[in-house]
Amino acid sequence: MCIRDRYNYGIEYVFTFFMIMGGISFLLHYKILTGKFKDVKNNSELRYFLAIILISTILILLDHHQHITSLSLSRLEEDFRTTIFTVVSILTTTGYGTTDINNPYFPAMSKQIFLIMMLIGGCVGSTGGGIKVLRIAVLFKAFTVQISKLRLPRKALSEVVMDRRIVPNSELKRITGLFFGWLFLLLTGGFITAFFTDLGGWEALSGMFSAVGNIGPCYISVQQMSELPIIVKLTYIFGMLAGRLEILPLLILFSYKAWK
Repeated sequence: MCIRDRYNYGIEYVFTFFMIMGGISFLLHYKILTGKFKDVKNNSELRYFLAIILISTILILLDHHQHITSLSLSRLEEDFRTTIFTVVSILTTTGYGTTDINNPYFPAMSKQIFLIMMLIGGCVGSTGGGIKVLRIAVLFKAFTVQISKLRLPRKALSEVVMDRRIVPNSELKRITGLFFGWLFLLLTGGFITAFFTDLGGWEALSGMFSAVGNIGPCYISVQQMSELPIIVKLTYIFGMLAGRLEILPLLILFSYKAWK
């Protein structure tokens, strides 16, 4: 969906704000309304979510500006507005756009950042799709814990802690299983797209990333999308269902025990 008002660009900032609100947990909305601002401030997932937006926006701006020769204050504001709008739209899986993400306006590195954000998605308990920021944060902390174990005594206790709570091993296993199931689905869908079409690698991957994340924008044009083979379209349909249901419930339908 394209959102653009050439006479009042302020509306883009309004949309950006509400996309961010839609991308954070509804539990935080409740805490904001009840005045529990300390809990909101101390929420790790919210801090990671905002950090991803900030870092991605800066990196994409730098990537874009190294390819232009002249820069004015008005041009800088326009680039910032376009970039943060696109970053927030993709991360929250809203699907709005003021410019095509496959446009040369966004260089190669920017397109790779967009793919990473398609994978991450919004916060747990929000309207966003994707794996979710909290789960990615837990996986990253689990990775750092495993690295730290290499230099600690064998009997030393090392747990994954989020918001002053130890993450149980059962939850770690579930998150890890979901993550690898997500990657398997993305790579399989990308392989099917590349095999049955003439699309390049990034285009093929972006189509499946967008489908599983329920995002919309990708590096495949509307014309190309309409001409995709039926098997690729069916793959995207399955990907959209699996992504919205977070994969594991859908896989249960293919389990023999579920039908006994």
